[in-house]
Amino acid sequence: MRLELFQFKHRKLKRKAREFQHEVTHLTLDLVEINRRIHETGSLCKFRIDYFGAKDEKQHLFHPRHRQYFDDFLYHLENFTFRTQAYRDKLSLFVSYALGLGFDENDQRIFGHLLKNTIVKEVYIDTELKKFTRSPPKDILERRKLMSHKQYYHSESYNPHFVPKEISPRVVGYKKAARLWAKNIQMECSKSDRTVRWALGINEKVAKKTVQFLKKQR
Repeated sequence: MRLELFQFKHRKLKRKAREFQHEVTHLTLDLVEINRRIHETGSLCKFRIDYFGAKDEKQHLFHPRHRQYFDDFLYHLENFTFRTQAYRDKLSLFVSYALGLGFDENDQRIFGHLLKNTIVKEVYIDTELKKFTRSPPKDILERRKLMSHKQYYHSESYNPHFVPKEISPRVVGYKKAARLWAKNIQMECSKSDRTVRWALGINEKVAKKTVQFLKKQR
């Protein structure tokens, strides 16, 4: 899929709509770049997990610095989570201004309003916005909501090293435990990658539908 960065021109696009179009473009670039870093650090994490799975055979290759791989991986994932939320919010504001819906920019419920709005439905942009309510972006946005509360970092759902819960290497063996551990890392990489692909697709469709709407305006 090519990079659909939300860059399009139309003389009827209002100034505020252009401002948020610009922000959506840059947030899309952020998601693409952070996703790349997630995959790079994720690969390093799996490299470290391989040592764990081999147990004694590769332990001589272990270095304490390898723990930093997981810190970096988590940092990029959390950054991606924040950017995904911002992407949805700025895209919502763009739609509001581009279609002239008149919602208050400071209204935290704009996304919900858009899903119910008659004009949004008539131009079929609601079908694109509804994708935020499905996985993987739904999962990422739910994580963002949890991250807004301090207790998130002390909850059972928070695992900075993504180690499988209730998996004991002494019970299932180091090799299987490592495989399950690496699977958790891979799942996070896949989630961010699918979200980026989805964002590029929604950019393309929202842009086309917006242009079609503007062409009909006198």
